[in-house]
Amino acid sequence: MSCLRVTVLGATTAQGVAVVRALLRGPARRFVVRAATPRPDSRGAELLQALGAEIVELDLDDEASVRAALQDAQGAFCGSDARARHDGERARRQALNLASAARREGLRQLLWATGLPAGTFAPDDALLRAAAQTQRLPVTLLRLPFLWDGLLEPGCWLAPAGGSSPSPTSPLTLALPLGADRLPGMARSDLGPLVAALLLQGPAQRPAELALAAEHLDGAQMAASLSLALGRATHYLPLPPGALQAHDELLLGIARLRLGLAQPGAAYAPQHLRTLHPAALRFDDWLRRHAQQLPAARPLPTAPPAPSAPNPEMP
Repeated sequence: MSCLRVTVLGATTAQGVAVVRALLRGPARRFVVRAATPRPDSRGAELLQALGAEIVELDLDDEASVRAALQDAQGAFCGSDARARHDGERARRQALNLASAARREGLRQLLWATGLPAGTFAPDDALLRAAAQTQRLPVTLLRLPFLWDGLLEPGCWLAPAGGSSPSPTSPLTLALPLGADRLPGMARSDLGPLVAALLLQGPAQRPAELALAAEHLDGAQMAASLSLALGRATHYLPLPPGALQAHDELLLGIARLRLGLAQPGAAYAPQHLRTLHPAALRFDDWLRRHAQQLPAARPLPTAPPAPSAPNPEMP
């Protein structure tokens, strides 16, 4: 059985690593993987090379570099964390480079991950979507739900309740800008097997956009799961959107996703994900693996020992 040659663009990002690992560790060994990264000499690149990936340097701002990364590849994945998300003009230029390189290299399929909900488009998302329609590029916009791994980052979303002094047993408040709505989510580790299944399926068998999730949970349900996983009472507090700060990227992303859930096509259907990847984790499964990595579960910092008093007999 022949192998599929796949380039992962931004391979040393969190999403890229998850995809490379899944493609190379699959039991059927169906993929030959080229890991394209702007940091080919990094420790992350060395680890991917040890798994069997070919490492190449990538500069998404340079079309020639993108073409070299895609040369002889049959498929490619570009994660939402590999691109210039906060610079609209640069993001548009990177998408142009990728569209042109994919067309010139005859790429058969491109999976383009975006964190924006259905009905909304960043400049690069819109450009790739237009290219897929007008230039017949084999692009699929993969609309990711909330990735639960974001909860492992420090933040104010999970904190001791009511301003109580922190202790290993104090109750917790889960504060999210979710209201009474349900949040579609999935584990980042399931992104790789999903991408592998889509690449093997081929572009003819899927729509131009896919919005998938492993599970939909409201804030109270997430708090109940956290209570069981941490052994600490956790209560849900709906966070008003006006209380969000510009640096709260995790919470702002949840707020954007919530607004987009009312748009047509924003189903984020769990049955579609489980058809492609039946072993996708549920939130409780993910928590059993990662509960002790949550900020609230980490050991409380201890005060450094007081410096010893100088000995008057020492010179």
